[in-house]
Amino acid sequence: MAPSRQGEKLFRLIEFERTQYLFNVVKNRERNWPCHSLLAENQISSRLSVSANIGVGQMRKSKNLPRVPMHLGVVIFAIFLIAPHIHASTITAASTSRSDVAAAIASAADGDTVQIPAGNSTWSSTLTITKAITLKGAGTNNTFIRYHGNILDLSPSNDLPARVSGIYFDLFPFQNGNGGDISAIRVDSTITNLRIDHCYFRGGKRTLFFSAKSYGVTDHCTFLDSNLDASPTMAGSDFGNTSWREPIQPSTTKTMVIEDCQFVRDDAMTDDPNEVIYGWIGARCCFRYNTVLQTATQRPLAAIDAHGYNSGWGRGTRFYEVYNNTFHCAYTYRFCALRGGTHIFYNNKFIEDQSSSAAVMALYNEGLMHNWPATTQDNITGSFFWGNTYNGSPIGAEVDPSSTGAVVPNRDYFNRAIQSGDPWYPYSPLVYPHPRVTAEDIPAKVPAPKNLRFAAGN
Repeated sequence: MAPSRQGEKLFRLIEFERTQYLFNVVKNRERNWPCHSLLAENQISSRLSVSANIGVGQMRKSKNLPRVPMHLGVVIFAIFLIAPHIHASTITAASTSRSDVAAAIASAADGDTVQIPAGNSTWSSTLTITKAITLKGAGTNNTFIRYHGNILDLSPSNDLPARVSGIYFDLFPFQNGNGGDISAIRVDSTITNLRIDHCYFRGGKRTLFFSAKSYGVTDHCTFLDSNLDASPTMAGSDFGNTSWREPIQPSTTKTMVIEDCQFVRDDAMTDDPNEVIYGWIGARCCFRYNTVLQTATQRPLAAIDAHGYNSGWGRGTRFYEVYNNTFHCAYTYRFCALRGGTHIFYNNKFIEDQSSSAAVMALYNEGLMHNWPATTQDNITGSFFWGNTYNGSPIGAEVDPSSTGAVVPNRDYFNRAIQSGDPWYPYSPLVYPHPRVTAEDIPAKVPAPKNLRFAAGN
């Protein structure tokens, strides 16, 4: 007997963090990394316990359930992460037109997949999606959507897994710094398990705009000639106060992870673009294993910005983890401007062809620069920088002269790795690839578990 629709929805509510922890511990043991978690490590071998009524019975803690061996951790993680979609439906849109895609979404339920076929359409208005679904194109060489305005607004009523994949979004090349946002995907409701993958974004301004809390992963995407390629703002309804109240949790999925993406800017741009990653109002982001390439000879590269507190907009950036990236440009005056918040930067390569002695990781206190009276609210604190290079030579973070005395080395930031006694110790990176990428893209390579039994329901 198939589970009921109500049962499917309950099954989707199985807590993602439990399986995230399981997956992280398995991988950390395999790589001999120290385990960084809020839970005790010995929980990995506790008996499996799930309480989710799925219509045909109840899976619950039972004396008959076997202990979960360590080597099955990845399997268990994959099962629970993709379980919400096991009984989901797939609805295929009649074409790439906005009306046909909207009609397909209208007939879908949370957890379903809406497949967009190959085709090429120009839209004339934004499509708001209020369901937690997978919107999947036929690949960036086949499914093209064009609009010089906001294309998708993700505003699901329920905080359940969502995904956008395999679509070419054409917002036209960046032309100037004026005007409003032109986003391919904007998130306006909380989604703590979001994946955006294998998409191509041409142009736009604030091309990916995470306006509400948006945890998950953006992976294997290409951005061409965008202005403000990704803005992990996460302001919510209180202008970032909630993000600042919630604790920083490095090495976890409680952020927007951007990995394995390419950001390209060429001479099609007719004005100086803003940063690739642009944060303010509670922004959180992990940016790793990406390539940023600016071949434009007349435009400086601005790679990463983290605004601090400003009375005009409110709270500053909350937390960035940035590592194992390559930033390569013809020239720039500054790669990264960090004006507030907490940051962990390591093993990044910064390359500038003209070797103009650009600022690489410049630290500021925005509260002193743009507020009257001046304030140190949301100041740089608890930040670490190590293993970064500029044109092959080691480089550390430096305080801009405007903030001397407000941002202090060996108090607010450290040009060394995290060590015993520091915040975030022991530090180890989130397992790579992101757990959702592994669960959705590589499950067939993992053998199915054996001898698992579930107690019958009442």
